[in-house]
Amino acid sequence: MNMKYRCILVVLAILFLPCGELLAVGGNMGGGNDSEVTPYLIEDDADFLVFADTANAATYWATGVYTRLDTDLDLSGESYDTAIIAPDTAHGNQSHDSDKYLGHFDGAGHIISNLTITSDGGGNWYLGLFGYIGSGGEVKNLTLENISIAGGWAAGYFGALAGYNEGGTVDSCHVKVTITGSRGDMGGLVGANVRGSLVDCTAKGSVSGGTGGGGYIGGLTSRNNREGGVRAMISGCCAAVSVEDATVSNSASYLGGLVGENFESDIFDSCATGSVFGGGNSYYVGGLVGNSFRNYTGIPLSIIRCYATGAVTGGDGCSLLGGLAGSAGGTISDCYATGAVTGGASCHQLGGLVGYLVYPSAMSNCYAAGAVGGGGSSKLGGLVGKGSEHDFTACFWDVETSGTYDGVGNLDPDPDTVSGKSTEEMKTQLIFMNAGWSFLDTCAMPSDSYPRLAWSWIGNINPDNDGQQYAYGENVGWLNLDHPTQGSGVNVSATGMAGFIWAENIGWINLSPAYYGGVVNDGDGSLSGYAWGENVGWINFNPIVSGDTTEYGVTIDYDGNFSGWAWGENIGWLSLSCANTSSCDAVNYSTKVCAVNIYDLAALADAWLDSGVMADVDSSGRVDLADFNVLSMYWLDYCFSGWGL
Repeated sequence: MNMKYRCILVVLAILFLPCGELLAVGGNMGGGNDSEVTPYLIEDDADFLVFADTANAATYWATGVYTRLDTDLDLSGESYDTAIIAPDTAHGNQSHDSDKYLGHFDGAGHIISNLTITSDGGGNWYLGLFGYIGSGGEVKNLTLENISIAGGWAAGYFGALAGYNEGGTVDSCHVKVTITGSRGDMGGLVGANVRGSLVDCTAKGSVSGGTGGGGYIGGLTSRNNREGGVRAMISGCCAAVSVEDATVSNSASYLGGLVGENFESDIFDSCATGSVFGGGNSYYVGGLVGNSFRNYTGIPLSIIRCYATGAVTGGDGCSLLGGLAGSAGGTISDCYATGAVTGGASCHQLGGLVGYLVYPSAMSNCYAAGAVGGGGSSKLGGLVGKGSEHDFTACFWDVETSGTYDGVGNLDPDPDTVSGKSTEEMKTQLIFMNAGWSFLDTCAMPSDSYPRLAWSWIGNINPDNDGQQYAYGENVGWLNLDHPTQGSGVNVSATGMAGFIWAENIGWINLSPAYYGGVVNDGDGSLSGYAWGENVGWINFNPIVSGDTTEYGVTIDYDGNFSGWAWGENIGWLSLSCANTSSCDAVNYSTKVCAVNIYDLAALADAWLDSGVMADVDSSGRVDLADFNVLSMYWLDYCFSGWGL
């Protein structure tokens, strides 16, 4: 499914449980009877232990059994050497010989935090909260915080949520994780996704391999693979995960910011922003995907509306490195990469977007803007390292930032459908429109920016719901991000924030003052820069505390929810996610942007046209561009009033 950022209130309350309570016995699972309407309920730590007990697998993990998490869980103080739910109890081999999770688990927006799994020196496979999600199994609406997994020698399938997903669905799950291992087959969210679906999920943290064979590592999952005629799918997922394989001479391969290997399957509306490091003799290393391939040309294979921004690096003797994909075939459309691609000595097939575009392929409406280079590298291109002249339509690369005037490394001259442009031209919308790019259905063009994908959110702070328009200052009380005297209040775009915040005790705070450039959005929801308070001075939206590794900065997730802290030297800390902290009095207000994407706007336009309110359409039947801004504001004004789609 396409990524849909709906206006949904998600209230996450962190509940810190004493470590000793985790050892409680009993638990009646809320008295549920396993149906979707009346699921089993995990209401406390005792219920969780009952649910996770392998002796109860037939009761709680079976096909058609529904379970809902009704509380946050803190697992600090506990240490495991296997997965908690559906672990592999027969250690030392690659097969999962125990009960799989086949039921339906709804996290209901709750958080499980501080899970530590350590299997150093052991052959324990399938590590994660869930060891193995089987066909028809489902896990949704769950957040995992501060997860640490350390795998043993020559073992694999490690992921914060699940070690392996075979034919199951993981939907709207978010993880912050650190994973280390020696063999590979590791992903930030799921160790491997085989004929399964990962939908609207995010991962943050790091995944690092070692010297036990290496390879197959992804920020989200190691593999997204077709099996038995059933394709796998990733839709609406993003990873901000650093991916690294420390192998120096064992030719680490299949490393991707999102996915290590995509085999005869699909990736839609997804992104990766972390760095990817392959080491010496590494190959198939990409900002989004290491290798996207198929065995037969007639089998569909797609990467559509995706981007990567992280740096991609290989050591001496590396090959097949790309800002988006190390190697790719099939359909690659409406994608871009902006991270640097750097190889060591004697590397080959390096591209700003794709290292090797396998023939026959269809790459359309794509661009690259990262530096591409390597000592003595051959087949180096600003867009593609190696490809066929027949495989491109309306593709571009930045000749200035890439450092090369060669778009496709093995072709001279470049195909007519591959164009090198200056940075200024790459930030000119007309250049792309003349090539047939759509800025209504697919792309957006922020001011002084390269094109962006239209599924990036834009919007205003919730104008109607008092529970979603407030921040809290430890010394100044509540701050209103949608004060009625300020019209549309605070606006959030892909490049920053604008407007004014009102605090009863300190007055107005300007989010876009002339000095320091105001509050800046990196395009992926990480904020930085400064706001100005007329009575309190500068407020930093990405504060760094000396000697403290905690990330305090303000971020916005893909549902529009704010989190984190800003700092004013005269007023102290400001929390943008009061629902997630105990310092906001007894009221759990929070901050949320009314998130909207281009597909919602298109559907809204259809509704308008059907109602006869707006009749201006172009020759294709689409909404006239002149009405686009009006349409956007109409949606934003009514987003939280129940009018939404």
